[in-house]
Amino acid sequence: MATIKIDDEDMKIIEMLSKDSRIPYRMMAEQLGMSPMTMLKRVKKLGIIRAFTIALVEPQSPNYKEA
Repeated sequence: MATIKIDDEDMKIIEMLSKDSRIPYRMMAEQLGMSPMTMLKRVKKLGIIRAFTIALVEPQSPNYKEA
């Protein structure tokens, strides 16, 4: 496994994501004064986002309502 060098900006990204893992990259980039593309590249480099999941309601569920 390769070693990743983490700088101060990376630590700020980790801190922000640990507080709110669903914060948009655009918003993070704005707060840290970098472009959204740079933010995306840094997050990918860190490899800290593992998965996003959704829970679908089954039609048989009592919580299911047709539109």
